[in-house]
Amino acid sequence: MKLRIAAIAAVLLIGGAAWSLTETALRLPASRRVESPPAPGYTQVEIPAADGVPLRADFRPGSNGRALVLLHGLGDTRRGMRGFAAYYHEQGFSVLLPDSRAHGTSGGDTITYGVLEAHDLRRWLHWLSTTQHANSIAAIGMSMGASVALLALDDPTLRAVIAECPYSNFRSIAYDRVPALFNLPRAAGLALAPLIEPAFLYAHLRHGIWLPAADPSSTLARAPQPVLLIHGLADDRTPPHHSQTLYNTRPTNTQLWLVPNARHVRASVVQPDEYRTRTLAFLNSSLNISSSPAPSIHSNLQTDKIPTMEKIAAGVHRFRNYIYPHLRGMFGELAEGQQPHALMISCSDSRVVPNLITDTRPGELFIERNPGNISPIYDKTAMGGVSATIEYAVAILKVPNIIVCGHSDCGAMKGILDFKSVKKLAAVAHWLAFGPKLEEVEGIDDPAERLRVLTELNVLMQIENLKTHPAVAKAYKRGDIGLHGWMFDIETGVVRAWNQKAGQFLPWPPDPTPAQPKVKGKGKGKH
Repeated sequence: MKLRIAAIAAVLLIGGAAWSLTETALRLPASRRVESPPAPGYTQVEIPAADGVPLRADFRPGSNGRALVLLHGLGDTRRGMRGFAAYYHEQGFSVLLPDSRAHGTSGGDTITYGVLEAHDLRRWLHWLSTTQHANSIAAIGMSMGASVALLALDDPTLRAVIAECPYSNFRSIAYDRVPALFNLPRAAGLALAPLIEPAFLYAHLRHGIWLPAADPSSTLARAPQPVLLIHGLADDRTPPHHSQTLYNTRPTNTQLWLVPNARHVRASVVQPDEYRTRTLAFLNSSLNISSSPAPSIHSNLQTDKIPTMEKIAAGVHRFRNYIYPHLRGMFGELAEGQQPHALMISCSDSRVVPNLITDTRPGELFIERNPGNISPIYDKTAMGGVSATIEYAVAILKVPNIIVCGHSDCGAMKGILDFKSVKKLAAVAHWLAFGPKLEEVEGIDDPAERLRVLTELNVLMQIENLKTHPAVAKAYKRGDIGLHGWMFDIETGVVRAWNQKAGQFLPWPPDPTPAQPKVKGKGKGKH
């Protein structure tokens, strides 16, 4: 009898706690429903949500035909996004600042953490495209607004998203945040499962909302649009692992900027110049912004008749007029000299872009690109531009690292496998003689496997060749330089690095991806 009473009491206690927790989470106190008139230059607009709730926003038209939706976080209003809106409007964007449902001037009394808010955002996207004729729309969201923006990526009208401090899914953030309500460490989240899970069920039964359906990671995994994730490493509300999880979900076409010393949605405060530079460059690139048609390029080669040169001219125009003005300070510093972190020897292949792969800025990589990412042994017959690059990087610039980066589908390695295809190209044939020999893969029948193994062997061979260069040999012997072998997969964006201990290329930085089969051969490079 006592056990039954205790069990009933426990159920009632958990039920009451779940009710209290849920109702507190789904409703803002009346004192926080702050309303304010539109800012000067803005017009207040209103549309109905799918469930009839009135949604209100401030809107200001721009000049470049592109539009931004700026989404505030939990407990905030559109007013908190006005500073961002002013900056982007100066760059020509139309800006729309909605009040999220149950916030500010918008209707509704229940917050759903993205379940319904994502539908509301889709209504705003439709409004922008149909009534304002915006031909490219991006969203910038903070905290809950960031997760809402990611949840709406299934709408093709949304061309790009900048998400600062989003949660990867609602269940995960609940387990991170609920312990703080009881002054418990975040690690206690799992112990509170008997409270958190009933709270989800209560919200579903009482309000018809299944909160775990707010799962930005699932939407992102299916979406093709470019995404910039920003997260402060000092965020004590939404831990940075949420953005890292999102990035790992879909690293292709996703950028991750982790900001040291920045607390929750404070990246723009800690690094204001970098914030403006990164976000504007991302938007300009993602939305393909150009204020006017690029001029033709005239020369004796009549390159103005080549359509691709028009595209390049447009790119130079965008750089000069939109990107460079926000990077002027950085280039001003670089004009005084360079101090790169590494020399990267990569292939000339147009699909392999070192700064893009490593997310590095100008001045951070010293780059040597050639067919097959080859670094010939140091002797008079092979001495040339590559040797000069290596010597200068090590002896003068004192780079602490050299990276040899091979890649999938390498044309140079295909040339070694099918020498007839390059035999008539005298310079190419001569250059490929500094690569691995066909005999190295004679026992492998599968063509794709032969290419993979030969490409990896080539990376290891070039690392050994590097050690014949006097400047490298001296620095390596002193322990002043690291030699790294990489393989870049074009299709997946994954980098694998040579691991001497394992005797194979492993995903780097380490992740759960299964390791590839061992390479036949030896290499002494370290990573």
